Amino acid sequence: KFIFVQTLDDYGVIEFNWIRKRWNYHEQMWQRKGKLMVIEKFFDELDNWFYLYYDTELFKEKILPYVKRDNENISRLYNNLQLVLGLTYLQLPFGALKGIMQYNFRYIDEDVFGKAYETFLAGVRHDEGVYYTPKYITQYIAENTVARVFDGLLEQIKAKLESEDFEEAKKLVSRFASVSVLDPACGSGSFLIKAIRLILARYSMLNQLIDDSERMLIKKNAGYMGSLDPPREVKVKFEQIAEIRKIAGPKTGRELISKVLVRHIHGNDLDKMALEVAKVNIWLEAIKLAPKEFRFDKLPAETNYILPILRINLCNGDSVFGLPEDMTVDLLVRSYRTDVVKLCELWQGYLDTPMQPELVDQIEEIKEKLRRELDSEFRKILEAKQLSQVLSESKPFHWALEFWHLYFDSTGNPLPKSERGVDVVLGNPPYERIQVLKKKSPTYVKYLDNAGFSAATRNYDLAVIFIEKGFKLLKEMGEFGYIVTNKFMQADYGEGIRDYLSKGKFVRELIDFGDQQVFDDATTYTVLVFLSSRPTESFKYALVRKLERTLGQLMKVKHHEKLDEPSLTVLTQKEDTLSEKPWIFARSEEEKVLDKLRGFDRLSKIAKVFVGLQTSADPVYVVRLIEDKGALVKVYSKARDKEYVLEKELLKPMLMGRDIKRWWIDKFQSMVLFPYEIKDGKAILLDQETLEQKYPRIWQYLQNNKEDLGKRERGTFIERPDWYGYVYLKNMDKFDLPKIMTQVLANRSAFAIDHEGKYYFPGGGNAGGYGVILKEQNLSLKFLCALLNSSLLDWNLKKISTRFRGGFYSYARRFLERLPIKIPETKVEYMLAEKCEQSVNRILQLMKAR
Repeated sequence: KFIFVQTLDDYGVIEFNWIRKRWNYHEQMWQRKGKLMVIEKFFDELDNWFYLYYDTELFKEKILPYVKRDNENISRLYNNLQLVLGLTYLQLPFGALKGIMQYNFRYIDEDVFGKAYETFLAGVRHDEGVYYTPKYITQYIAENTVARVFDGLLEQIKAKLESEDFEEAKKLVSRFASVSVLDPACGSGSFLIKAIRLILARYSMLNQLIDDSERMLIKKNAGYMGSLDPPREVKVKFEQIAEIRKIAGPKTGRELISKVLVRHIHGNDLDKMALEVAKVNIWLEAIKLAPKEFRFDKLPAETNYILPILRINLCNGDSVFGLPEDMTVDLLVRSYRTDVVKLCELWQGYLDTPMQPELVDQIEEIKEKLRRELDSEFRKILEAKQLSQVLSESKPFHWALEFWHLYFDSTGNPLPKSERGVDVVLGNPPYERIQVLKKKSPTYVKYLDNAGFSAATRNYDLAVIFIEKGFKLLKEMGEFGYIVTNKFMQADYGEGIRDYLSKGKFVRELIDFGDQQVFDDATTYTVLVFLSSRPTESFKYALVRKLERTLGQLMKVKHHEKLDEPSLTVLTQKEDTLSEKPWIFARSEEEKVLDKLRGFDRLSKIAKVFVGLQTSADPVYVVRLIEDKGALVKVYSKARDKEYVLEKELLKPMLMGRDIKRWWIDKFQSMVLFPYEIKDGKAILLDQETLEQKYPRIWQYLQNNKEDLGKRERGTFIERPDWYGYVYLKNMDKFDLPKIMTQVLANRSAFAIDHEGKYYFPGGGNAGGYGVILKEQNLSLKFLCALLNSSLLDWNLKKISTRFRGGFYSYARRFLERLPIKIPETKVEYMLAEKCEQSVNRILQLMKAR
């Protein structure tokens, strides 16, 4: 409330120093009656005055009912309120603490409410995969989608006006006035605010075109200007210009801003409070755009409703959870046609006068009735799939009802399918891996899996569902722009969305930030995805190597087909280079190398890549080596926080990811308790009797940790006879074999050979490792290790792998298996392979000698 008030103050919309003057007045008038009375009177005037002049829902809610009324608490509120407002100062070692009045909100060019909301609820929002988007990102996405659509229309309108084809110009202006912009996860409205500014600028351009056209017409027909009976064709042209101007609406000011908001701006979010912040943000933006017209002493006396009511445009629900749009349209037409016709009539009235609350109330009343009916239909569908429980986990959102005017014409008839939906979808949808979501809402995940999304493949991210849903909400000629996690371009889970987008040739532009961090408070690897519902033959790919955090850097992508700078690379590629396979982007000279490498066998054909041990109880099984005592070893157990002396035979050298060095393993610090024996290529758990008799120290150690080991798998292990074994038994027979090993995360290839099958390593996450064993013995490990450590294959891996902060890449199995391996076939190739082995031998000798 106070930021709203101070913003109006700084823009000269209300009396200067409103907060200080009104506080001083009430303090002087009521301080004899106590601090509570001063606060009550001050808050009452604040709420009443601003509600009557600027009627927004913000000033309906009262603060004091939430405040404890004891004297100590009221005194604290009284003192702290003055500090926060800047009526008094708190002196700190580094200077005085600023209050709201000490900031000039004319110079704070960002949606302060949104940032404040994200900051104070950061824990909640980040847990849900929701991040506040920096201004240069929201601005570029709006420029590359909203401005793109409007500018395209302006070019066409200009051509028609100049050729005096006013009938076609009128159709195009009608189209201009009906362009719809949607953020399906709008949060506090930062994307929508950027869209509002761009749209208002385009209205100025449109009105200038109309003015120019009218002037040219007057000049051309100057001889008829004083005539009472000009030729019919001249008269018709002037009438058409007047009709075009009427469609465009007011030229400037408060009325135009209101029409822009209700005509063009649409948002949805599951977080109801974020929507309230979005409304205030948009209202403030409206006032900032035409402050003189919102001055309290110039407002019309006959109405309180100066700002448009946004309940119709900003809705609350789950964007990916509800009835399909075509099904909703069919249901509404078949069973509720009268209601739809009434909604369309009310919508026309709302467009003409968006400050009429009675119209909004009528619309909401009809929508609420239809919402109940559609929810009932949706429940039946969910019950048939045994998924009705999901209704308790989220709030259904039926797009063709909530934004019915985007699916029906002005008479209530369904629009043709190509014209249904919105012109622009933009935003920053939630990012959340389905494994995480499954723990919180398993039924919801089951719903997504069965809702017909092409993107719901493997362990997908919620972001790819939002990409698909948002794209499907577009009209036939629509534009789409999101910032999302970039993992979908290479990860297995992205196969579905890659297939969907590549088959339709929908990709227009990708700006990949690689390991550069866009969000201040979260390590998230992101990409800007721009799609067009018109198939394209080529697209731009840009890689940001060094993020400058400016709009200017991103605009270079818009203005260049090709660019190669230290901080930014821009490529233009054919659309048919994309498929369901991981997306690889390369310069033309790099593409030649990649083409040649594609002709070789993959590593998966000649070798098996396996993940490390997954004990599910590393603090128990993995111990730190202190001293080797021959048949015994002294170790430290993290689980018990004490030292033990255990039998060495069942303790294997354990390499954590950081211990696996390039070429050579010179030492290890950890050991893993491995209570198994390998028989006929299988790992068999040693029985309790064997452990008790042959390895009494280890058996006692396991007994000491029985309670912790029993807690695994939700406590089911405690009653099992194999309670001391591992949970996951994959690949346990492979560690004793000769192999190549690698870290999972590294900034360059770091493959090392274990000739003796001596070393074990953990799996899972980014701190473990992977092993490579040959399927056929006619190839040497040294030759394969030479190839894997080569700069060529490392370059190839970095083209297909996921990049992490600090220049690190993933060397996970899904990337390693795709590496090309040239198997020697000719005499010359065998000689080269032998030279490779000799080089490896020399490297190993030098490393041993260090």
